[in-house]
Amino acid sequence: MIAEALKNVDFDVEWTHIGSGSAMAELKKTVDDIRNNTYVKANLAGKKSNDQIMDMYAHQGYRIFINVSENEGVPVSIMEAMSFGMLVIATDVGGSRELIRSGENGYLLDKDFKTEQLTDLLRKLSSLSAESLRRMGIESRRIWSEKYSAEKNYREFYNELSM
Repeated sequence: MIAEALKNVDFDVEWTHIGSGSAMAELKKTVDDIRNNTYVKANLAGKKSNDQIMDMYAHQGYRIFINVSENEGVPVSIMEAMSFGMLVIATDVGGSRELIRSGENGYLLDKDFKTEQLTDLLRKLSSLSAESLRRMGIESRRIWSEKYSAEKNYREFYNELSM
């Protein structure tokens, strides 16, 4: 869905896809189509270990994390992205609604969204000032720090158990 949404963008986008799976051959075909769009630079990073992903997040300067899963439990990948100050676009499934405050640290899409909706949302984000994007990233990190940091939550959990 992300690749499809990028086919017709008319603004600069650099997209890095992390992961692999049974749909990888189809994704590669779509990415080949995308490469005809001079506004889009697409990178297929392939499968990475968690340590490799955390290193990429720390050093690549990603600003937006997109997760358009059809279903989720507690989306750890979103929490990890938030810990690096990325704003998040995700489908409103599973626990995503608990993590994302639309307009503050990201945006939620309906589970059955149309690719044009994602394209339009990306267009909206591309028109925001660098300061607005930075503030959303800061808010994302703040929400993660207050509610989802393992260090904080483990300490609170331990304190509750030891009472």
